[in-house]
Amino acid sequence: MPYTFTLYLARQYLFYLLSVLVIITAIVLLFDVVEMIRIMFGKPVSFFTIIKMSLYKNFLHIQRAIGFISLIAAILLYVKLSRNSELTIMRSVGMSIWQFSFPALIVAFMFGIFYITILNPLASYFINQYEKLEAQHIKNSPSLLTFLRTGLWIKQYNDNGESNIMHALRISQENSELFEITVYFLDDSSRFTKRIDAEYAKLHDGKWELKNAFETSFNHHYAKYDHLELNTNITFQQIQESMIRPETLSFWKLPFFISMAEDSGFSVIRHKLYFFRLLISPIFFAAMALLGIAFALSQPRSGIAGRLAAVGLIIGFFIYFTSDLLFALGVSGGIPIWLASLSPTMLTLMIGLYIHLHHEDG
Repeated sequence: MPYTFTLYLARQYLFYLLSVLVIITAIVLLFDVVEMIRIMFGKPVSFFTIIKMSLYKNFLHIQRAIGFISLIAAILLYVKLSRNSELTIMRSVGMSIWQFSFPALIVAFMFGIFYITILNPLASYFINQYEKLEAQHIKNSPSLLTFLRTGLWIKQYNDNGESNIMHALRISQENSELFEITVYFLDDSSRFTKRIDAEYAKLHDGKWELKNAFETSFNHHYAKYDHLELNTNITFQQIQESMIRPETLSFWKLPFFISMAEDSGFSVIRHKLYFFRLLISPIFFAAMALLGIAFALSQPRSGIAGRLAAVGLIIGFFIYFTSDLLFALGVSGGIPIWLASLSPTMLTLMIGLYIHLHHEDG
């Protein structure tokens, strides 16, 4: 295929890809702003904060839909080329369907690499910022549960204003237990009063049951307990939900986080699925472009070009919902992680290849 044609088609597809991305981002942002104004109505929040939260949240929506931007851009470009008889001219000089599809597929694949290496880390940062603002302005309370590389941290308050901070190195989600516990007690002025170290703690009926606990008070008083109970208003479900959402972690940080969380006893199936889907996203973007091209190759005089393009969009939405369903099945353990990750891409690729083989007569 001549270099000039390759460069022309690649530039055209990149232009449509970026144009569709900007348009969809603007539309989603508009809806986010309206929704945020509705949620914040009556709250002492500035309009600047609302706009900022909407911008941050916009990255979450775009991340979920960015693969389908590749589909829409391919349909728009190749329908235009078909109506302008450019595809007819290309065929008349001996070019096959694969030759004038190849530039768009390469651009879509490269855009996928750019997405996971540059755009995804940027989006994860802004999504993380949105969650902080959401906790402050919508939920009206910052999270009291934090999972870091040093383990799980839980802050709890008593009715008399005193508080304690519990730290655990490992967790057993099946038995609602924490291991290698340290509890720091603070008075109503946030001054340290005592510390308790225990082998493990089990959450049961609103209480932490500490085993083999050793207490050290501020005045160096020591005491040992075989069994000790601490009241709490934390549920184990809240501890499980304290896990960092995969969308707030960049592609580069996910492998380390998954390894660290697994060592601590947390379930990271959702994070693994998210990481594998990111890893295969360049192929998914190319497969979506292939699908879009496949539904934009009919001759405009046939009168079915518009209908075929609409069918392509419908199939794209079907793949979107199927992808969400497979993700849910993967998280629940209903199907293997590799199957939940690969299935949407393979399904898209097979449909696109089938239609291309049907069209190709060279």
